[in-house]
Amino acid sequence: MMYEVVSNKATNDYRETSLAKSRVIVRKPKVPVTEKNYKMLQFLDMLKDVDVYSEVTGKQLQDRLYPYMDDANLSISEMEPYFSYYPDKLYKNLVETRVIYNGLLAQ
Repeated sequence: MMYEVVSNKATNDYRETSLAKSRVIVRKPKVPVTEKNYKMLQFLDMLKDVDVYSEVTGKQLQDRLYPYMDDANLSISEMEPYFSYYPDKLYKNLVETRVIYNGLLAQ
């Protein structure tokens, strides 16, 4: 098991350490993490790799992502300024999960 932590207090872009026999990676954030954007960045980090880690796909995945976005008050228009800090794979996953259309098209 490996944990990845992103912190404004990180002094290096990337540092690997171990804690209680678990591997921990500490990273400096691409943009400063604030009370206002932490849920957005967390969601985008997850979405970037959703195709690798999710056990569900299609409508079942949408049924999990859409309510989370609604509960966390996340909108695509608010997330859009952060897209450029992520690899192109994020765009692919935004379309394939249909998250990009949340609130725009009838479900």
